[in-house]
Amino acid sequence: MSDNGNEIETSKKKIAFIDIVKLIAAFAVIIPLLLGYFEYKRSVQQDIDNNFRDLVEKLSSDKKEKRLAGATNLGAFILKGEEYYYEAVNILTNAVALESDINVLNAIRGSLKETKPEDIKKVIHRLLDINRNYFVYEYSLQRLGKLKKLVELKEQIMFVSNFIASFLSLTRTNPIDSLVFYQNQMNEVVLTDVILKKSYIKYCAFGSSNMINANFSNSKIINTSFTSSVIDSCNFSFCDIESSLFNQLLTSKGTTFQGSTFNNVFFTGSDLTGVDFRGVNGLKPIYFFKAYNIDKAIFDKGFKEEVENIKSINDSEFINYVKNSTLTIGSIDNLFITLKEISGER
Repeated sequence: MSDNGNEIETSKKKIAFIDIVKLIAAFAVIIPLLLGYFEYKRSVQQDIDNNFRDLVEKLSSDKKEKRLAGATNLGAFILKGEEYYYEAVNILTNAVALESDINVLNAIRGSLKETKPEDIKKVIHRLLDINRNYFVYEYSLQRLGKLKKLVELKEQIMFVSNFIASFLSLTRTNPIDSLVFYQNQMNEVVLTDVILKKSYIKYCAFGSSNMINANFSNSKIINTSFTSSVIDSCNFSFCDIESSLFNQLLTSKGTTFQGSTFNNVFFTGSDLTGVDFRGVNGLKPIYFFKAYNIDKAIFDKGFKEEVENIKSINDSEFINYVKNSTLTIGSIDNLFITLKEISGER
């Protein structure tokens, strides 16, 4: 029994030794494979890092072709939604502030539209922040008389505001509510089929803009001007509108303000053909002083009779009312310019 026990013990040791040898041999194969894999991953990551840095550098190039390539290819990082996603979104958004080439701006828009739906609102607000900063500097440059810089700034404002308007077109398929527009200049933009419900809009300018089928329903609009704009088939229903101008509208056909609340909202010199004011709270005939085609607007029966007496209001009464209204000084001046133009006193 003793000899058998020794033989078994010896056999076990041989098996254990063989297993160890096999394990060492396996490690000898696996370790180089693992090292090779990690080296490959490191090399791939380095290529990604270098590619990203290269595209960012191209975006700041003096050559339009390089900026175009950078703006286009950075979209791949956004589309993948993985590494460098947020960096690519932020860099492209900030690039809008400096870019003046339309083709490059279109490439930036094409890349940014791949942003995740839950991040689109953040991008829009960042763009609005850029626009707002320009508004502040414009006032300072005017005060300082820096005319050349003021012209350059106005040009950049135009590029940024139109980029924002173009980007807002994404709301056709992905409606966004509760956007905040504050001290934003959106003059001379085109807003078509945008859905911007429940927005908060204060101290903004949408002058000489073209709005077609834009939906601002249930929004709060304060101290904002839509002077000399085309507002075609737009929805301002159930809005709370204060101290704002819809004066000299070239057309407002098919537009509705149903169920809204007005406080010092003026339509002086505007064509009101087909505009629906039914159920609007706070309406006053003086808001429609020297508006056109009032008889073709849609009012509740009781107010329709009131507005027919608007001809009894004269210029001095209107001027006095406006001076004592809650309009800003800029809006008051704007309204008086409208009055002079209507009266042929340019």
